Amino acid sequence: MTELPYTKVFVRDLQIPMSIGIYAHERDKKQNVLMNIEVWETSSDVNGTRSVENVIDYDVLRNVPKDIAESGHIDYVETFVEHVADEYLKDRRIAAVRIKAEKTEIFDDAESGGIEIFRTRA
Repeated sequence: MTELPYTKVFVRDLQIPMSIGIYAHERDKKQNVLMNIEVWETSSDVNGTRSVENVIDYDVLRNVPKDIAESGHIDYVETFVEHVADEYLKDRRIAAVRIKAEKTEIFDDAESGGIEIFRTRA
């Protein structure tokens, strides 16, 4: 069996202001969440057929987490990131995703706290 080539598409340091967290004070105002997103698409250039219709658009990578964040309060960063990954993996061209999300305003003595996940198509 021939392995498909993959192309990594990414958006780095995306800032998303959102209502997130389990504590009462986290519901009072939006916090910045810093995201780094990588998706591996099955290469659409195998036969020289790359076109705007068959590549992953950077705007999609930006808009999916923004839309989820704007849908309302989310208690856990883990829940937020899993929803984002699920949305990306609905696109059959995407074989895998790596998403890192950091809450950048939660500690006085550290730059951030967060999670990173890697998911593949089942």
